[in-house]
Amino acid sequence: MSIADLKELEKERRRDYIVDAAEKLFFAKGYDGVSMSDIADALKINKATLYIYFKNKDSLYFAVLRRGLLIMRDELLAPQKKSRKGKGRLLRMCEAFFRYCREHPEHYRELCYARTHRFDMSQVDSAMEQATIAREIIGGLNSAIVQGLEDGTITGGVDPLETAIFVMSTCENIASPGPVMEWALSEGMKTHDEYMAHSMALLARAIAARPKEMK
Repeated sequence: MSIADLKELEKERRRDYIVDAAEKLFFAKGYDGVSMSDIADALKINKATLYIYFKNKDSLYFAVLRRGLLIMRDELLAPQKKSRKGKGRLLRMCEAFFRYCREHPEHYRELCYARTHRFDMSQVDSAMEQATIAREIIGGLNSAIVQGLEDGTITGGVDPLETAIFVMSTCENIASPGPVMEWALSEGMKTHDEYMAHSMALLARAIAARPKEMK
């Protein structure tokens, strides 16, 4: 390994160390509750040192979000190797998303916050990589739908990309129904898990090929 490679490896280790500290603070206090000074203090370094690795707070915040996106991508794409039919593959991906939300609630909460569109992505170092990861997730859903159309398990006549975006948006709304919907569920004495199971059953019926299509 060359000297340049060693220096780059050390730089990446320092970046990871900074992201570790930032992640703990963002998870505990949220984006608005954390400053670059707070992160520098937690690391016991000069704030100017942070700007050697991240040009601004948003870039550091999205470095934390990148970790969550990578976990989500890996978990959602894993069912592609387990389901032989497109419909089953798509539904397993939805289940993997809900599992991700349960097992990584802090990451998902911050990803939801980032969707408020308050960020100028032109000022975020990893903007292109974030977009690439998101495209991979949508691409996996799209691929499952195309497979389902080809193997006859998903109803014909749907646009794969539009349906992939619809399914992802639907899953996000199911995972985070919002305060009004949570109130409605509590009034009906329904748990969030019951709501998720019911929603998945509806989605499965909505995308399933009709009997005459399967002939």
